[in-house]
Amino acid sequence: MNTLADLTQACTIIIWIASAFHAAINFGQYLYAGYLSNRPTVSRRFMPKPGTKEYDELENDPDLAFLKTITAQFQALLGVSLIKGLSRHATNEIYLGQRDTAEWTTDDEPLATFERFGKKLVEIESRIMERNNDSKLKNRVGPVKVPYTLLYPNTSDYSREGGLIRKGIPNNVLGPDTVYTESYKSHSWLKIFSYFGIIKRFDKYSKKHLVMFEDGDVEFLDLSKEDWELITL
Repeated sequence: MNTLADLTQACTIIIWIASAFHAAINFGQYLYAGYLSNRPTVSRRFMPKPGTKEYDELENDPDLAFLKTITAQFQALLGVSLIKGLSRHATNEIYLGQRDTAEWTTDDEPLATFERFGKKLVEIESRIMERNNDSKLKNRVGPVKVPYTLLYPNTSDYSREGGLIRKGIPNNVLGPDTVYTESYKSHSWLKIFSYFGIIKRFDKYSKKHLVMFEDGDVEFLDLSKEDWELITL
């Protein structure tokens, strides 16, 4: 990169991928894929050939034949739990156009530019809601009455609600790492329970990770002292 324009383009691409693009494809997953039949994670059988027992079953009871091809109950619950965790906004989420501290810079020019940027994002929020309420736009106001909110910036929201809100463009560049742990009694190999969580960030001072669990609880944990297994999605 030899010019300011080159730097601007590179930063724009990075910020777009880590914020708006990520929000558009990530936070709406659970609404659809939370019902596994809508989006099975795997099919375990080939399409049956005519004249076989499997083909007769498909003709006579297609629902049962379909259920036999997808994941078993435990794997299905694991997949749905991961999707639910990935679709949640953290309660300490910083959205595009927001800052976690007012002292992020004392330079007047970037402060003024950032303020203008935030106002544009709030205007975008208004346009999105107007389109969602426009009955002429059938792709927005259909029979199921589900408004489109995945690219709603949520810049004006400082409530830190979090959860499955299906709106808000995060202002971060660190994607979450999904983890899975199993706990055992110290005197036996009997498994007690399992936890599912998402690593949100690492605190370099305490050497602990901030983990958000599937039920919304958040804790700082020393993962080096726990029996954690990283799941690659």
